[in-house]
Parts: sequence; structure tokens; C-alpha cells
Amino acid sequence: MLTIESTGGFVAGINGAVLFALLIGLGAYLGWHWGFRSFLTVTLASIIGYFVFVSGG
Repeated sequence: MLTIESTGGFVAGINGAVLFALLIGLGAYLGWHWGFRSFLTVTLASIIGYFVFVSGG
């Protein structure tokens, strides 16, 4: 869950799954942009594995 509050400043609460997905997405984008398309396969496998085995999805 991503929570953003605007009272008295900017506060963003990000749980582990969202942070993991953001970092994996950034890695996939950079890998694709730099031409390392094989990294995309590893990235997608990591995402699927995380959500199936760790998140209980």
C-alpha cells in the first residue's frame, strides 16, 4: 500500500511489496533502455516468484 499524507509536509509510507515492485520496475526499465533485454526475463521471473511465494498471492 502506498500512503501519502499532506499535513505538515510530505510523508509517504511504502510497504515492502510496493518498494520491491518499484525497484524491480526501475531495473527492468534501465535494463531495457541500455540494451540488456535478457535482464527483463530475470526481472519478470523475480516479480512473479516474489508475489507467488513471498506475498502469498
